[in-house]
Amino acid sequence: MINLLDLFWILLICILVLFGLYFSYKLKFENFRFLNLILSLRKKYLTVFFVSIGTKIGVGSIIGTAISIYTGGAGSIFWIWVFALFTSSWIYVESLLGSKYKQKLNDYYVSGPNFYIKNGLNKKYLSIIFLVILTISYSFFFLMIQTNTLNAIININFNINKIIVLIFAFIFLLLITFSSVKEIIKYINKVVPI
Repeated sequence: MINLLDLFWILLICILVLFGLYFSYKLKFENFRFLNLILSLRKKYLTVFFVSIGTKIGVGSIIGTAISIYTGGAGSIFWIWVFALFTSSWIYVESLLGSKYKQKLNDYYVSGPNFYIKNGLNKKYLSIIFLVILTISYSFFFLMIQTNTLNAIININFNINKIIVLIFAFIFLLLITFSSVKEIIKYINKVVPI
């Protein structure tokens, strides 16, 4: 008998794939022509490409893939690819909306869900609610999980004390937080390809 949690995950996966197919259809399956896009990237667009990829791939994606292969075997790679192809339109739509509703801030453009909620849907209050929820969930839950995972990996592989890793992560976070957008982009261009 299937339990409620398993049913939730099955339903969630079906919804993600169905909306992915819907977005793919509406975008004329542009997300399946990624090879042409990558081959046509000029050097000046590689920065944007690396920043975009850097925001989509995190420790959770890498750990999730590793756990999937560990528990499901090599065949799980096929299902990861299938799921990625059918849901890649989500990222395409998110990037498209972000590009459409971006705003200029000093010398740079800023964008994100709050901008297309505020400007695309004309719902400023919804944008504020989104930002508050995002800030709370990212600060108190996501970063704690990411830091704990990173800390555990370094501790297991290199036997470095967790406090030392945490101090270095905190110092690194402070350096990034108080850097300019240009410096952050420079850092991302060096780290993401690695």
